[in-house]
Amino acid sequence: MREFFGFGGYMRPADGYMSWQHLTFVTSLMVVMVLCAIIFSKKNRLKTEKEKTRENSATAREETERSEETIERLVALWERSVCASHTFLSDAEVQRIKGFIPDALQNFPTLLVVENAEGVPTAFAGVDGRRLEALFVDADERGKGFGTLLLRHCVEELGVDETTSNEQNPAATRFYERFGFEVERR
Repeated sequence: MREFFGFGGYMRPADGYMSWQHLTFVTSLMVVMVLCAIIFSKKNRLKTEKEKTRENSATAREETERSEETIERLVALWERSVCASHTFLSDAEVQRIKGFIPDALQNFPTLLVVENAEGVPTAFAGVDGRRLEALFVDADERGKGFGTLLLRHCVEELGVDETTSNEQNPAATRFYERFGFEVERR
């Protein structure tokens, strides 16, 4: 199931937390199996000449101290991003899933954050080994190169070569394909 759903932030069930894997499965059931995942694998190097991040002072940094304030800011960013890009989810489904996001953010083996010039988080990515588990860009910051910056960092610095996307989010599918990711299976 990990290969299909692809949200492997490990949380022990004995602790009472739901894993990203289980959360995705439950979410899929909630939307009555309407969600179809597309598994991507990285077949080529990044097309760095064709895809350039806009010039800005932002950099991707690893978030090692995951304070309550940081987690709250990233959950709010996640919610704005999901409401703008995951229109196939109802408001009630978004709110249900939101309850699991703080634990997921705490448990990603690698959590990268991009902040704007004012120090406000604009995007984040959760990585587990060579797999990109989550990448979210604030709805107000889309199209400014923050997602590109994160994905480049994940691929070039962390060796990421696999991720998952929803078919109902065609913008995300196109985004990964622009960087040489190819559909492995549906």
